[in-house]
Amino acid sequence: MNILLLFISLQAFATDTKPEIFLKSCFQDYVSAFTKIGKDSLAPSAAIRKRCLSDKFNSEWDKMVSTEGTGADAFLLAQDYQESWLKNLKVNNLKSDSAEIVLGEKNEVHCLKAFYGLEKKALKIFKIVNCK
Repeated sequence: MNILLLFISLQAFATDTKPEIFLKSCFQDYVSAFTKIGKDSLAPSAAIRKRCLSDKFNSEWDKMVSTEGTGADAFLLAQDYQESWLKNLKVNNLKSDSAEIVLGEKNEVHCLKAFYGLEKKALKIFKIVNCK
C-alpha cells in the first residue's frame, strides 16, 4: 500500500515545479521511503531516483556506491539515517543551479549540496556533495 501511494505521488509532479519544492520533495520521499521500509528495499529507491536524478547520475549510481567502499548511500552520502532528518528538512541557499539540503536538528545536522537543472524539460539532480 505504501509503495502504491509513493508511485501515485511521484506521478503528480509537473515539469514546472519550483526548484525548492522539487528538491524538498525528492529528499523527503527518499528519507521517508527508507525509514518506513528499510534501506535494503530497491523499489522506492529506483522510482525516486528515476524522478529526481539525471539520467547520468542515475546510471552511475551503482558505480558510485561500489567504488567508494564505505557503504554510504549515494543520495544522502551517509550510511545511516536519523529520524530527525525527515522532520527537519530545509532547502537553504537556493541558487539557479544548486541548493543546500539541511537534514536534522542541532546535534544531528547533515548538510548536502544538490546541483540541479533541466533534463528533458524536467528538473533533475545532477550531483550531490557534502556541504563545505
